[in-house]
Amino acid sequence: MADYYGDGRLDLIAGGDCCQEGCFYVFRRLKDGGFAPRQRVKPVFPPEQFGRVETDTMRSRIAVADLNGDGKPDVLIGADQRICRWKTLGVVYGPLAGKDELTVQRMWPEGQEPFAPMSLSTNPVLADWDGDGLPDLILGLGERTKDGWRSRGVYWCRNV
Repeated sequence: MADYYGDGRLDLIAGGDCCQEGCFYVFRRLKDGGFAPRQRVKPVFPPEQFGRVETDTMRSRIAVADLNGDGKPDVLIGADQRICRWKTLGVVYGPLAGKDELTVQRMWPEGQEPFAPMSLSTNPVLADWDGDGLPDLILGLGERTKDGWRSRGVYWCRNV
């Protein structure tokens, strides 16, 4: 939950599954406490940063926090797909209100990610894990093997 629209109310933000062309959804919180119908938001992954991203098979995984310290929510978008794997982990910096399409930026240069190049096995979590006032990224990673899915542990990326 985050104030996606900048109106002082927490909105519900949810990732999408593989049947919705790589999008995520925002449910705007209304003044009466209810929620408006979902708004579909499509992340756009520039090929010069991410290579080929097939959004029709992508399941988006979302986390929200103020990553750049400007007081506005930013969206971390992770994706689980067979072709690109971690090339689709990126961020969109706020303000976000009213946008149906968001251009994603890489968080780290390719090959310099602070974790092993595996598949996302859980939703990314952004929280001040160490209490220093800055958001940390917690990731569960795994890999597919001939025998099925194998967990490769939890990664803690400090002060992203």
